[in-house]
Amino acid sequence: MRYEAIDTVPFTTIDGKTNNIKDIREYEILEILSFLNLRGEDLIDEIATREEFYGSGSEFDSYKIVDQNIVILFDNDFNLSKIKKLGIPS
Repeated sequence: MRYEAIDTVPFTTIDGKTNNIKDIREYEILEILSFLNLRGEDLIDEIATREEFYGSGSEFDSYKIVDQNIVILFDNDFNLSKIKKLGIPS
């Protein structure tokens, strides 16, 4: 749903084929609720469903955690075992 309002733009590949894709989405900046020290087995969608964060059934809110931490996640190949803590937005 958060992608519906994003414009669709043409993208031409090096071999000349044109495909319609979604334009770049702006990352939502939210207030940090808390910081979480990670353990090796943590998963972002599991973190999102914890009662102290977004609660049961809120796997789809995991994008908020990804958006808030996109730089550190990208820099570490999205490997949570390389990251010590994540900011959890409200």
